[in-house]
Amino acid sequence: MCGTLTKFVSEPPTKYPTISAPEEEPYEIVPIEFQVGGLPADIKMRELKDEMKIVLQRILVRLAERIEDLKISKIEEKFVPTRRLRNRNMQATKDAVVLFNVFVVRNDEKKFGPIIINEMRENYGEVREQIM
Repeated sequence: MCGTLTKFVSEPPTKYPTISAPEEEPYEIVPIEFQVGGLPADIKMRELKDEMKIVLQRILVRLAERIEDLKISKIEEKFVPTRRLRNRNMQATKDAVVLFNVFVVRNDEKKFGPIIINEMRENYGEVREQIM
């Protein structure tokens, strides 16, 4: 009731803290972005994304065979809307950005993100060739 004095009751402090630190995520998430421009307006984006994911998986499998302790858990596609543009010849074209999150089993002694990104840069030609 309003105006009634309420007595506050709490447990006495414990000798040892009872709050534990939050658990660290078991995965390092490495974002990979593909930017593709000048695509035909009638391109089937689902097929393009599927092909890009296959190429990404192929590159990552080869990398994991060479890098000790690199364990890929999964690859998730992130949605990014596409834009429609007109090129110099006034033909409708599409630009697309396709993002993938690569989940890597965390290793406190190694940061796999820079290794994976460097590998993707080195294999740019293969990616480009496969999706054309």
